[in-house]
Amino acid sequence: MSEPVKNSVLPTRKAMSPLQVFVVVWLVAIAAIGGYWWFMPQVKQNITGTVTRGGKALVWPKADGQLHVIFVPEIRRSDELPTRAECDSLAGTFRVANLRSGSYRVAVHMFDEHHMDALRNQFDPGNSPIYHRVTADNQVINIDLP
Repeated sequence: MSEPVKNSVLPTRKAMSPLQVFVVVWLVAIAAIGGYWWFMPQVKQNITGTVTRGGKALVWPKADGQLHVIFVPEIRRSDELPTRAECDSLAGTFRVANLRSGSYRVAVHMFDEHHMDALRNQFDPGNSPIYHRVTADNQVINIDLP
């Protein structure tokens, strides 16, 4: 005949403590926010601007100088690099197409033919005190260097 069923002890699960619940919910929320930020469609803006010094047009030490304007994102994604603007050195103007909305440190260089910066690297990507927030398409960002 059949054997009697033994009183087996099933493994019991303990309820999670409030701290464990908080940690799990917090981790899920952080993962969701990070995933949204990583995969969300990025709004791209076109910007233009002018670089002046003391409110006046740039004065080049030599005739064939080149203006460089670089936008470095303050919060940078792993697949994102600084963006160099298209510059008209004689007019002191720049243009960037398809720049992601956000906050940027703006670097400015005035290079001569020997790649020497007339601004003495005061406004290079690591030291520039110039910050701008890109928020709208066709935004104009004018930079006045001291």
